[in-house]
Amino acid sequence: MTKTATLVSLVGFALFACEAPALADPPSQLRFTTAVKTLAPGTCSSVATVERLDKWNNPAAVSYPSSLTFSSDSPGLKFYSNSSCTTAITSLTIGTWYYVGNFYVKSTTSGPVTLTVASSGMTSAKQTETITGTTPSPSPTPSPSPKPSPSPSVTPSPSPSVKPSPSPSATPSPSPSVKPSPSPTITPSPSPTTPTGGQKVLASSEGIEKPTPERGFKLNMNSQLNLSLSRNETTGTVLGVTVPSCQALAVNAPAGVTVSLYRMPQVTTSTATFRGGITGPHYDPLIPVAATGGTVCAADKFVWADISVSSSVAPGLYDFTIGDLPVSLTVWNLTIPAKSAMPVYIQVEAYKLLSAHGLSSSSNVSVEAPLVQAYADAMRAHRIEPIEHRIVDPAASGSTMNLDNFSAYGGSFRELVMNGATAPVCAIAPTNISSGWSSAATLQAWENSIKAEAGLKDAWAYITDEPSDIAGTATRAQLVKTNAPSMKVMVTHEPTAALIGKIDHFTPVFEYFKVSGHWSDYSQAPGYWLYGSCMSHGNCGNGNPANLTGTPDLMLDESDVYGRAFPLVAYSLGAGAALYYDATYSLGSAWTNQYYFGGNGDGNLLYPGVSGQRGFTSNQPVSSIRMKAIRQGQYDIEYVKMAKAAGLSTALSTLVPDQFKWSRNNSDYQAMHDSIGNSLSH
Repeated sequence: MTKTATLVSLVGFALFACEAPALADPPSQLRFTTAVKTLAPGTCSSVATVERLDKWNNPAAVSYPSSLTFSSDSPGLKFYSNSSCTTAITSLTIGTWYYVGNFYVKSTTSGPVTLTVASSGMTSAKQTETITGTTPSPSPTPSPSPKPSPSPSVTPSPSPSVKPSPSPSATPSPSPSVKPSPSPTITPSPSPTTPTGGQKVLASSEGIEKPTPERGFKLNMNSQLNLSLSRNETTGTVLGVTVPSCQALAVNAPAGVTVSLYRMPQVTTSTATFRGGITGPHYDPLIPVAATGGTVCAADKFVWADISVSSSVAPGLYDFTIGDLPVSLTVWNLTIPAKSAMPVYIQVEAYKLLSAHGLSSSSNVSVEAPLVQAYADAMRAHRIEPIEHRIVDPAASGSTMNLDNFSAYGGSFRELVMNGATAPVCAIAPTNISSGWSSAATLQAWENSIKAEAGLKDAWAYITDEPSDIAGTATRAQLVKTNAPSMKVMVTHEPTAALIGKIDHFTPVFEYFKVSGHWSDYSQAPGYWLYGSCMSHGNCGNGNPANLTGTPDLMLDESDVYGRAFPLVAYSLGAGAALYYDATYSLGSAWTNQYYFGGNGDGNLLYPGVSGQRGFTSNQPVSSIRMKAIRQGQYDIEYVKMAKAAGLSTALSTLVPDQFKWSRNNSDYQAMHDSIGNSLSH
């Protein structure tokens, strides 16, 4: 094992892609993640959040709770557990596998006040708040009220994928090689939205590439947008927008073609992911315009547009407008399958969603389940299959597994994990070999359920993560093979002689795949997957940017071509799936800090759209440009697969000769996409 790999183990960067959070060193310090507050006397504050960290400044979500105690230098300030400041507290517990605690404050006196949050064995967190205004007159102290009931529901963000509109002419071609019928230019129906004047819109000629600080946040812009897509395909692009005031951006698209617009706020980094990287503002989060007032404002220099073609759209040429931007859309006589040719698996840690949205960790399942479902839908809309988003592990019930526990709230394993899955599901979570795991009886119940449930076809067990105990791993793998032979077995390790024949999906990091000193004969492990880790940016510890190794990475301060290449490189190397360890690791601090394990955005691809903040009126996930890039790479794979089925050669092997030497130009992949589409449609 290399020195880098040892560092990965030390900082706890374990790829628990199915049900266990990444391991961390013991917590050694506390830190505020929310900004300094200014409020009037007698006013309840917005939520304050403290996280526990290990010595590497990584969140310490560990297997035991931590008790926090609160104090301040003002006798007029009190701490509360609820947003109405009616339930006073002096302490709070961060639970097992959590790393954040939320609370509120209210003061009866003016002036600066320093809050101190302490916990045994950890450095305390301190923050000075400002209380301004007139001290209120004394009033009767309210009686403590019971803990408020959880909010009845969470409304998820509208998915950017299009729901096909029924149409008598919408018969998808059964084969990608069928030539489309000649079609004249189609004039769209009048849109109910009309321009309010002065809507100047330009389109980036660089596809999904975002404006970067390296280029002064400039892109090559055109006064015409030309696109070619298949049915069931979505593409994204950056628009340059100039409007005199806040107004709805006029979109005049034909039936079956949806244009979804997103604001493009920036997030700020203070340490670069890689040597030579630029710190400061970066574009990454995408806030849906429709969910935050429906208007674009003068301050919105750039707007992201997702253009989606549903399965109901007939092949042909469609002309429409976005603002004053002419759009020419060619719809090929091709249909992208709903399920991806190669899965990209990334975990969504359900237990982190509540705290990231300022909700109590003890919220009812009726609150948690819709939020979890919204995050799962957001991932799947980008052709990413979420894992680790169950609310509770299923248990054996007689001879089968109970897949419907919490179904009354929409929170069952069947509803959250199986329904809507775009790839075989992760059924069993990993633990260390020295810890308890699934029993023979439970595995036998899984076997019976897999045989009975179509939604469990090729379900897999993540038996352990990056094991050092190979003999113990072999014993656990054999336990599955003996009692649940229909279940696939996955482990994040390269093939080794002791495990050959027992593991279905060996999953090494990109850096170890067929390189000197590592396993080379993958004909003995034909079901292998590949995964990306902090090794891709050369350093798994904070504060010391290193050179990139060259393998695909998913950091927010890198070019978006890295995200597009992530699935493409894995597919080109023959992998059956690509794995990344998390999309929600630092969700709670995503707007202010994602710098963990040496990378900005390491383990985090989503942002919390919190009700009452940034224009949101409900809690919902906010996707990132990096997710759009992964989606584009997934579509590229579909085109390569269709070309192979039709006997056509592609440029993929030239663009991706190995995991280190792949093209860093988005235009190369776009040219391959367009070339295949045009060839198959004529």
